[in-house]
Amino acid sequence: MATNDSDFSSQVGAFVRGALKGDALVTFKRALARSAKLRERVAQAAAEELTVHLVEEPSVARKPKRLLPGAQEASRLRLGPLLGRGGMAEVYAATQPHLGREVAVKMALPGATEKVREKLLQEARVTGALEHPSIVPIHDVIEDADGQLQVVLKRIEGQSWVSLIDAPDEVRRRFEKDPLEWHVSVAISLCRAVQFAHERGIVHRDIKPHNVMIGRFGEVMLLDWGVAATLAPDPAGLLPFVGDVPFAGTLAYMAPEQLAALTEDFGPWTDVFLLAGSLSHAVSGRAPYAQQSLRQRALEPFAAPTLGDRAEVPQALRALLFHALRPTPGERVRSADELRRGLEQFLDRSAARRLADTATKRAAEARAAWARGDRAAGEAAAAEADHRLRAALEIDPSWSELQATVDALAADRVRSAVKEGEASAASFLLAGVPRPPPTLVLQVDEAVQAEQRERARLEALERDLDRGVGLSGRQWMLSIFGGWWVAFWLVVAAAFPPSLWLLQAFLGLYTLSATVGALTIWRGLLRHGLTRQMLFVQAAMMLVSLALVSLAPGLALGLDATLVGLMLVWALGMGCLAIIIEAASIVPAVTWLGAAVTSSVWPAGLPLLLGLGALVHGVVPLAVSLRVKERPAR
Repeated sequence: MATNDSDFSSQVGAFVRGALKGDALVTFKRALARSAKLRERVAQAAAEELTVHLVEEPSVARKPKRLLPGAQEASRLRLGPLLGRGGMAEVYAATQPHLGREVAVKMALPGATEKVREKLLQEARVTGALEHPSIVPIHDVIEDADGQLQVVLKRIEGQSWVSLIDAPDEVRRRFEKDPLEWHVSVAISLCRAVQFAHERGIVHRDIKPHNVMIGRFGEVMLLDWGVAATLAPDPAGLLPFVGDVPFAGTLAYMAPEQLAALTEDFGPWTDVFLLAGSLSHAVSGRAPYAQQSLRQRALEPFAAPTLGDRAEVPQALRALLFHALRPTPGERVRSADELRRGLEQFLDRSAARRLADTATKRAAEARAAWARGDRAAGEAAAAEADHRLRAALEIDPSWSELQATVDALAADRVRSAVKEGEASAASFLLAGVPRPPPTLVLQVDEAVQAEQRERARLEALERDLDRGVGLSGRQWMLSIFGGWWVAFWLVVAAAFPPSLWLLQAFLGLYTLSATVGALTIWRGLLRHGLTRQMLFVQAAMMLVSLALVSLAPGLALGLDATLVGLMLVWALGMGCLAIIIEAASIVPAVTWLGAAVTSSVWPAGLPLLLGLGALVHGVVPLAVSLRVKERPAR
């Protein structure tokens, strides 16, 4: 049998107040789902932005019956000033004298009906059943002799979330965070509290920024559980059931199933819609249905909500909110925990994005420094950029573009090291590039080989200049040939004058034996640069001496002149050794030069000067070598 909407007109008020029961409620709900006009009438029972409560006309003629077993003394509570008033109750500041504790007291409005008082007690029971850091705890419920109900709550000092939505500077100052990310963190705290309630079978049904308190120290509290109810009837009858008052909430935030009062579609996802709508308001500046009239919502209860157009809301967050705000419950984010995980992932990604942005700037600074030849500044900036990029990757390992940026920076660091001739550093950095370009690998290999060759050259040079290498061989050579040298010239000085052929024979034999000894006995020493240079200078000195003695007759040089010439040759030779090998060789060089000059003006002293010069020539190099510490060849 067909029915008209007018048949249900008298039941609209009863439905809103939760007075419909049994078959009448089932029939009305079916008509509500079928008739847009009827839904509009129901929607008109609530004012926009105000929570729909079950409120009856006050009646003071009837004395309320006692709701608590046994009267409790209200004298344990000292009431203070009024903090706020709603459609059903008012909240006062109060003190518990026996504890000296500041509290808040929620009481029904004066003259409230028994139904209102029952709802206040039910709210207290719901809140009392939810002991969570983000849910205001109930300290006590007191009823005086007249049945006046007083719900004692923890007093929260702070301000509502909605008051901070348009105060980004205050958010930055108080919480030292980016406003958008701070709002997301508030929603994450709310998700935890709501998930806690859901696991105990309770839905809030009126989550909005107005019902969220931010404490002095940043604590997040979800308030006003006045329309909260269980998803299944409470066997003890102490807690309200969603079916008792199906139409409840705030119009600008209500989920479509709330507006249509389809309690069979209620679930955790209903509060998820409210959580997402509250965060949408916080970050975009508007509630999901803020600009829709009562008529529009009633005509299209399952219309999709809209988000604000603030450019600073990232696309990733928009997508998550749209998913949580799907009009159809089955397509929505299913739980507060799932929404929390999505929001936490967004925050992690935001942190990774900040790290990546800073790293990108530092990488640009590094490349600029390399371009102007400042290797140290470039490497410092690149190292910081690499650290930040890798930290961002740890937060979000799936960020493939970021990994490509890491690889590109690592390759640039390798190229910079190669360009500056730091092959070892380039090789080390190359090991950190997962997939290095083949050309880069070739460049590093060539640079490493060149560095190894240069290192070998420098080591050989250092070895050649090390006086401690081959010391024992030089000492033996100086002892043998030095002793022979000193002995011969002392004999010559004593048996003066010698003949030119004797000098020629000695110099020739001396040079030949020294050469053969160096090539055979000390051939290993010839690989040592210092020893090699010393032998070459000595050999040159002996060859010039031999040539002088051999050419003396042809040059009409007498014996004395030839010996003076030999002294000058030896002075020159020892001087060369002093310049390029051993500074101490200047002593015999000066001695020979002095002997040559002196003998020119004092011919009679030639034998003595010849013996003295020979003695200094043989003893000084040996004495100097004995002061040097032997070191093995490398």
